[in-house]
Amino acid sequence: MRNVTRFLPVVALLAACADGASTAPPAASVPTPPSADPWAAVRARVSSVPVANLVVIVGDRSGRLLTIERGMLSTQSPLRIASVSKWLSGYGIYALTEQGRMSLADRPQRYLPFWTQDASDLRARVTLESLLTFTSGFNYPPDDAGCLQDPMTTVQQCAQSFHQRGAGTEPGSAYFYGDAHLQIAGAMVERATGQEWRTFFATEVAPRIGLTATQFSLPSQRNPRVAAGAVSTVNDMETFLRRLLRGELVRDLEAYRRERTAAATFLSTVTPLQVRRLDWRYGLGFWRECDDATWNPRCASSMVLSSPGGFGSTPWISFDEGYYAMIAMDEQVVAGEPASVASVRLEQALQPLISAALATLRR
Repeated sequence: MRNVTRFLPVVALLAACADGASTAPPAASVPTPPSADPWAAVRARVSSVPVANLVVIVGDRSGRLLTIERGMLSTQSPLRIASVSKWLSGYGIYALTEQGRMSLADRPQRYLPFWTQDASDLRARVTLESLLTFTSGFNYPPDDAGCLQDPMTTVQQCAQSFHQRGAGTEPGSAYFYGDAHLQIAGAMVERATGQEWRTFFATEVAPRIGLTATQFSLPSQRNPRVAAGAVSTVNDMETFLRRLLRGELVRDLEAYRRERTAAATFLSTVTPLQVRRLDWRYGLGFWRECDDATWNPRCASSMVLSSPGGFGSTPWISFDEGYYAMIAMDEQVVAGEPASVASVRLEQALQPLISAALATLRR
Protein backbone atom coordinates (compact mmCIF):
# COMPACT_ATOMS: atom_id res chain seq x y z
CA MET A 1 0.00 0.00 0.00
CA ARG A 2 2.92 2.26 0.83
CA ASN A 3 4.45 1.82 -2.68
CA VAL A 4 1.18 2.64 -4.46
CA THR A 5 0.74 5.85 -2.48
CA ARG A 6 4.29 6.92 -3.23
CA PHE A 7 3.71 6.95 -7.03
CA LEU A 8 0.21 8.44 -7.13
CA PRO A 9 1.37 12.07 -7.46
CA VAL A 10 3.66 11.14 -10.39
CA VAL A 11 0.85 9.34 -12.24
CA ALA A 12 -1.50 12.24 -11.67
CA LEU A 13 1.07 14.72 -12.95
CA LEU A 14 1.63 12.74 -16.16
CA ALA A 15 -2.11 12.58 -16.73
CA ALA A 16 -2.44 16.30 -16.28
CA CYS A 17 0.35 16.98 -18.74
CA ALA A 18 -1.28 14.71 -21.32
CA ASP A 19 -4.50 16.71 -21.03
CA GLY A 20 -2.67 19.97 -21.36
CA ALA A 21 -3.30 20.98 -17.71
CA SER A 22 -0.59 22.97 -15.92
CA THR A 23 -1.76 22.83 -12.31
CA ALA A 24 -0.11 20.33 -9.91
CA PRO A 25 -2.37 18.49 -7.44
CA PRO A 26 -2.43 19.63 -3.78
CA ALA A 27 0.19 18.09 -1.53
CA ALA A 28 -0.97 15.28 0.73
CA SER A 29 -1.53 16.40 4.36
CA VAL A 30 0.88 15.03 6.95
CA PRO A 31 -0.65 14.14 10.36
CA THR A 32 0.73 16.23 13.21
CA PRO A 33 2.22 14.02 15.94
CA PRO A 34 0.66 14.49 19.38
CA SER A 35 2.64 16.85 21.61
CA ALA A 36 4.64 15.33 24.45
CA ASP A 37 3.25 15.66 27.97
CA PRO A 38 5.33 18.36 29.73
CA TRP A 39 4.38 16.78 33.07
CA ALA A 40 5.56 13.29 32.18
CA ALA A 41 8.65 13.48 34.41
CA VAL A 42 6.58 14.78 37.32
CA ARG A 43 4.04 11.99 36.89
CA ALA A 44 6.79 9.39 36.72
CA ARG A 45 8.45 10.62 39.90
CA VAL A 46 5.15 10.71 41.79
CA SER A 47 4.28 7.21 40.58
CA SER A 48 7.44 5.89 42.27
CA VAL A 49 6.22 6.88 45.75
CA PRO A 50 4.91 3.82 47.63
CA VAL A 51 1.77 5.47 49.03
CA ALA A 52 -1.71 4.16 48.22
CA ASN A 53 -3.55 7.45 48.80
CA LEU A 54 -1.81 10.53 47.45
CA VAL A 55 -2.58 13.86 45.78
CA VAL A 56 -0.18 16.21 44.01
CA ILE A 57 -1.23 19.50 42.45
CA VAL A 58 0.68 22.26 40.65
CA GLY A 59 -0.64 25.64 39.58
CA ASP A 60 0.37 29.18 38.77
CA ARG A 61 -1.26 32.59 39.07
CA SER A 62 -3.87 31.61 36.47
CA GLY A 63 -4.95 28.45 38.31
CA ARG A 64 -4.47 24.68 38.42
CA LEU A 65 -2.08 23.16 35.88
CA LEU A 66 -1.71 19.58 37.08
CA THR A 67 -3.71 17.20 39.27
CA ILE A 68 -2.58 13.72 40.30
CA GLU A 69 -4.98 11.75 42.50
CA ARG A 70 -4.31 8.23 43.70
CA GLY A 71 -6.40 5.83 45.74
CA MET A 72 -9.08 7.11 48.09
CA LEU A 73 -7.62 10.61 48.50
CA SER A 74 -8.89 13.46 46.35
CA THR A 75 -8.56 17.23 46.32
CA GLN A 76 -11.87 17.39 48.23
CA SER A 77 -11.01 14.85 50.95
CA PRO A 78 -10.82 16.07 54.57
CA LEU A 79 -7.16 15.95 55.54
CA ARG A 80 -5.27 16.27 58.81
CA ILE A 81 -2.66 18.79 57.75
CA ALA A 82 -0.68 18.83 61.03
CA SER A 83 2.08 21.48 60.86
CA VAL A 84 0.77 22.88 57.60
CA SER A 85 -1.58 24.59 60.09
CA LYS A 86 1.31 26.83 61.15
CA TRP A 87 1.23 28.65 57.81
CA LEU A 88 -2.50 29.33 58.06
CA SER A 89 -2.30 30.44 61.70
CA GLY A 90 0.74 32.63 61.09
CA TYR A 91 -1.02 34.31 58.20
CA GLY A 92 -4.20 34.87 60.21
CA ILE A 93 -2.26 36.54 63.03
CA TYR A 94 -0.17 38.61 60.62
CA ALA A 95 -3.38 39.86 59.01
CA LEU A 96 -4.40 41.28 62.40
CA THR A 97 -1.16 43.26 62.53
CA GLU A 98 -1.78 44.68 59.05
CA GLN A 99 -5.23 45.72 60.21
CA GLY A 100 -3.70 47.53 63.18
CA ARG A 101 -5.52 45.35 65.71
CA MET A 102 -2.29 43.81 66.99
CA SER A 103 1.43 44.49 66.58
CA LEU A 104 4.38 42.14 66.13
CA ALA A 105 5.94 44.02 69.06
CA ASP A 106 3.02 43.22 71.38
CA ARG A 107 3.86 41.33 74.58
CA PRO A 108 1.61 38.67 76.09
CA GLN A 109 1.08 40.65 79.31
CA ARG A 110 -0.85 43.23 77.30
CA TYR A 111 -3.59 40.65 76.70
CA LEU A 112 -3.17 37.82 79.22
CA PRO A 113 -3.93 38.74 82.86
CA PHE A 114 -1.89 35.82 84.22
CA TRP A 115 1.31 36.85 82.42
CA THR A 116 4.21 38.23 84.45
CA GLN A 117 4.92 41.96 84.41
CA ASP A 118 8.42 41.54 85.92
CA ALA A 119 10.87 43.08 83.45
CA SER A 120 13.68 40.89 84.78
CA ASP A 121 11.74 37.75 83.82
CA LEU A 122 12.41 36.25 80.37
CA ARG A 123 8.70 35.73 79.88
CA ALA A 124 7.99 39.46 80.13
CA ARG A 125 10.26 40.09 77.11
CA VAL A 126 8.41 37.74 74.78
CA THR A 127 6.86 39.43 71.73
CA LEU A 128 4.24 38.31 69.24
CA GLU A 129 6.97 38.19 66.58
CA SER A 130 9.16 35.90 68.70
CA LEU A 131 6.16 33.61 69.16
CA LEU A 132 5.41 33.48 65.41
CA THR A 133 9.07 32.81 64.61
CA PHE A 134 9.50 30.12 67.30
CA THR A 135 12.16 32.15 69.10
CA SER A 136 10.09 33.01 72.21
CA GLY A 137 12.13 30.81 74.57
CA PHE A 138 9.23 28.41 75.22
CA ASN A 139 11.30 25.49 74.04
CA TYR A 140 8.95 22.53 74.22
CA PRO A 141 8.94 19.87 71.45
CA PRO A 142 5.87 19.11 69.30
CA ASP A 143 5.33 15.78 71.10
CA ASP A 144 5.30 17.45 74.53
CA ALA A 145 2.88 15.50 76.73
CA GLY A 146 1.37 18.63 78.27
CA CYS A 147 -1.78 20.61 77.56
CA LEU A 148 -1.50 20.50 73.77
CA GLN A 149 -2.79 16.94 73.82
CA ASP A 150 -5.57 17.62 76.34
CA PRO A 151 -8.98 18.00 74.64
CA MET A 152 -10.63 19.05 77.91
CA THR A 153 -8.61 22.21 78.52
CA THR A 154 -8.77 25.53 76.60
CA VAL A 155 -6.33 27.63 74.62
CA GLN A 156 -6.19 30.13 77.50
CA GLN A 157 -5.53 27.45 80.10
CA CYS A 158 -2.93 25.82 77.88
CA ALA A 159 -1.07 29.12 77.44
CA GLN A 160 -1.17 29.63 81.21
CA SER A 161 0.27 26.15 81.67
CA PHE A 162 3.25 27.01 79.47
CA HIS A 163 3.66 30.30 81.31
CA GLN A 164 3.91 28.42 84.58
CA ARG A 165 6.45 25.99 83.15
CA GLY A 166 8.60 28.91 82.05
CA ALA A 167 10.89 30.01 79.21
CA GLY A 168 14.41 28.69 78.73
CA THR A 169 16.18 31.18 76.47
CA GLU A 170 16.17 34.91 75.84
CA PRO A 171 13.33 35.74 73.42
CA GLY A 172 14.67 36.22 69.92
CA SER A 173 17.97 34.45 70.58
CA ALA A 174 17.19 30.79 69.84
CA TYR A 175 14.94 28.93 67.41
CA PHE A 176 13.10 25.90 68.76
CA TYR A 177 10.63 23.99 66.62
CA GLY A 178 7.59 23.34 68.80
CA ASP A 179 3.92 24.17 69.26
CA ALA A 180 3.96 26.11 72.52
CA HIS A 181 4.83 29.38 70.76
CA LEU A 182 1.69 29.49 68.64
CA GLN A 183 -0.58 28.27 71.43
CA ILE A 184 0.47 31.33 73.43
CA ALA A 185 0.03 33.55 70.36
CA GLY A 186 -3.43 32.05 69.88
CA ALA A 187 -4.33 32.94 73.46
CA MET A 188 -3.27 36.54 72.77
CA VAL A 189 -5.46 36.60 69.64
CA GLU A 190 -8.44 35.32 71.61
CA ARG A 191 -8.14 38.25 74.04
CA ALA A 192 -7.47 40.78 71.27
CA THR A 193 -10.51 39.72 69.21
CA GLY A 194 -12.86 38.52 71.95
CA GLN A 195 -13.29 35.18 70.15
CA GLU A 196 -12.09 31.65 70.76
CA TRP A 197 -9.38 30.61 68.29
CA ARG A 198 -11.63 28.26 66.30
CA THR A 199 -14.27 30.99 65.99
CA PHE A 200 -11.73 33.64 65.06
CA PHE A 201 -10.37 31.43 62.30
CA ALA A 202 -13.83 30.45 61.05
CA THR A 203 -15.29 33.97 60.99
CA GLU A 204 -12.28 36.11 60.06
CA VAL A 205 -9.42 34.14 58.54
CA ALA A 206 -11.23 31.51 56.45
CA PRO A 207 -13.58 34.02 54.71
CA ARG A 208 -10.68 36.40 54.12
CA ILE A 209 -8.77 33.67 52.26
CA GLY A 210 -11.81 31.99 50.69
CA LEU A 211 -11.63 28.69 52.57
CA THR A 212 -14.80 26.63 52.78
CA ALA A 213 -13.68 23.34 54.35
CA THR A 214 -10.97 24.21 56.89
CA GLN A 215 -11.41 24.24 60.64
CA PHE A 216 -9.29 23.97 63.78
CA SER A 217 -10.64 21.03 65.75
CA LEU A 218 -7.76 18.82 66.95
CA PRO A 219 -7.51 17.63 69.66
CA SER A 220 -10.78 19.50 70.33
CA GLN A 221 -12.60 22.68 69.41
CA ARG A 222 -12.08 24.00 72.95
CA ASN A 223 -8.32 23.48 72.72
CA PRO A 224 -7.29 23.24 69.07
CA ARG A 225 -3.57 23.13 68.44
CA VAL A 226 -2.95 26.48 66.81
CA ALA A 227 0.25 25.07 65.31
CA ALA A 228 -1.03 21.69 64.17
CA GLY A 229 -4.75 21.19 64.76
CA ALA A 230 -6.40 22.06 61.44
CA VAL A 231 -8.36 19.79 59.13
CA SER A 232 -8.47 21.06 55.55
CA THR A 233 -8.61 19.94 51.90
CA VAL A 234 -6.20 20.27 49.00
CA ASN A 235 -8.70 22.57 47.29
CA ASP A 236 -8.75 24.92 50.28
CA MET A 237 -4.98 24.93 50.60
CA GLU A 238 -4.72 25.66 46.88
CA THR A 239 -6.90 28.74 47.34
CA PHE A 240 -4.53 29.98 50.03
CA LEU A 241 -1.39 29.26 48.00
CA ARG A 242 -2.69 30.76 44.76
CA ARG A 243 -3.97 33.95 46.38
CA LEU A 244 -0.74 34.37 48.35
CA LEU A 245 1.26 33.89 45.13
CA ARG A 246 -0.86 36.57 43.48
CA GLY A 247 -0.21 38.96 46.36
CA GLU A 248 -3.91 39.21 47.22
CA LEU A 249 -3.75 38.36 50.93
CA VAL A 250 -1.23 40.79 52.39
CA ARG A 251 -0.53 44.45 51.74
CA ASP A 252 3.25 44.24 52.24
CA LEU A 253 4.31 40.96 50.65
CA GLU A 254 8.02 41.71 51.05
CA ALA A 255 7.70 42.21 54.79
CA TYR A 256 5.55 39.12 55.15
CA ARG A 257 7.86 36.80 53.20
CA ARG A 258 11.20 37.68 54.74
CA GLU A 259 13.07 35.21 56.93
CA ARG A 260 13.32 36.32 60.55
CA THR A 261 15.75 33.91 62.24
CA ALA A 262 19.14 34.95 60.84
CA ALA A 263 20.39 36.00 64.29
CA ALA A 264 18.97 32.99 66.15
CA THR A 265 20.77 29.84 67.23
CA PHE A 266 18.89 26.77 66.04
CA LEU A 267 18.35 24.47 69.01
CA SER A 268 15.72 22.26 67.37
CA THR A 269 14.32 22.01 63.88
CA VAL A 270 11.75 19.97 61.99
CA THR A 271 12.57 16.30 61.33
CA PRO A 272 12.91 16.50 57.50
CA LEU A 273 15.56 19.20 57.84
CA GLN A 274 17.48 17.18 60.40
CA VAL A 275 17.43 14.02 58.31
CA ARG A 276 18.14 15.70 54.98
CA ARG A 277 20.51 18.29 56.48
CA LEU A 278 18.78 21.26 54.95
CA ASP A 279 19.60 24.73 56.25
CA TRP A 280 16.27 26.50 55.96
CA ARG A 281 15.27 29.64 57.85
CA TYR A 282 11.93 30.55 59.41
CA GLY A 283 9.42 33.32 58.81
CA LEU A 284 5.98 33.90 60.30
CA GLY A 285 4.77 30.30 60.49
CA PHE A 286 6.54 29.08 57.34
CA TRP A 287 9.98 28.01 56.15
CA ARG A 288 12.19 29.90 53.72
CA GLU A 289 13.88 27.12 51.78
CA CYS A 290 17.55 26.83 50.85
CA ASP A 291 18.93 24.14 48.54
CA ASP A 292 22.52 24.64 49.66
CA ALA A 293 24.24 22.98 52.62
CA THR A 294 24.35 26.25 54.55
CA TRP A 295 22.30 29.41 54.32
CA ASN A 296 24.02 32.00 52.12
CA PRO A 297 23.28 35.14 50.09
CA ARG A 298 21.91 33.05 47.22
CA CYS A 299 19.42 31.47 49.64
CA ALA A 300 18.53 34.89 50.98
CA SER A 301 17.60 36.05 47.48
CA SER A 302 15.64 32.89 46.68
CA MET A 303 11.95 32.98 47.53
CA VAL A 304 10.51 29.53 48.13
CA LEU A 305 8.11 29.23 51.10
CA SER A 306 6.82 25.97 52.54
CA SER A 307 5.35 24.29 55.62
CA PRO A 308 5.75 20.48 55.80
CA GLY A 309 3.30 18.57 58.00
CA GLY A 310 3.84 15.52 60.17
CA PHE A 311 1.46 13.28 58.19
CA GLY A 312 3.25 13.94 54.90
CA SER A 313 1.50 16.95 53.41
CA THR A 314 3.78 19.67 52.06
CA PRO A 315 2.54 22.85 50.37
CA TRP A 316 4.98 25.32 48.85
CA ILE A 317 5.16 28.45 46.74
CA SER A 318 8.03 29.35 44.43
CA PHE A 319 7.75 33.07 43.92
CA ASP A 320 10.91 32.83 41.78
CA GLU A 321 9.30 30.40 39.33
CA GLY A 322 5.77 31.76 39.72
CA TYR A 323 4.02 28.57 40.82
CA TYR A 324 2.52 26.81 43.83
CA ALA A 325 2.30 23.10 44.54
CA MET A 326 1.17 20.67 47.20
CA ILE A 327 1.84 17.07 48.10
CA ALA A 328 -0.99 15.63 50.21
CA MET A 329 -1.11 12.40 52.16
CA ASP A 330 -2.14 11.18 55.60
CA GLU A 331 0.53 8.68 56.63
CA GLN A 332 2.85 7.98 59.54
CA VAL A 333 5.64 6.16 57.69
CA VAL A 334 6.57 5.94 54.00
CA ALA A 335 9.18 3.42 52.85
CA GLY A 336 10.57 3.10 56.36
CA GLU A 337 10.98 6.81 57.09
CA PRO A 338 8.70 9.43 58.67
CA ALA A 339 6.05 10.61 56.23
CA SER A 340 7.20 14.22 56.65
CA VAL A 341 10.72 13.24 55.55
CA ALA A 342 9.41 11.31 52.53
CA SER A 343 7.21 14.25 51.57
CA VAL A 344 10.06 16.78 51.67
CA ARG A 345 12.23 14.32 49.75
CA LEU A 346 9.52 14.20 47.05
CA GLU A 347 9.11 17.99 47.13
CA GLN A 348 12.84 18.49 46.53
CA ALA A 349 12.81 15.98 43.67
CA LEU A 350 9.76 17.56 42.04
CA GLN A 351 10.95 21.17 42.12
CA PRO A 352 13.38 20.98 39.15
CA LEU A 353 10.94 18.78 37.23
CA ILE A 354 8.16 21.34 37.73
CA SER A 355 10.50 24.12 36.63
CA ALA A 356 11.28 22.22 33.42
CA ALA A 357 7.58 21.57 32.72
CA LEU A 358 6.73 25.24 33.22
CA ALA A 359 9.56 26.29 30.92
CA THR A 360 8.09 24.04 28.21
CA LEU A 361 4.57 25.40 28.71
CA ARG A 362 5.74 29.02 28.65
CA ARG A 363 7.74 28.85 25.42
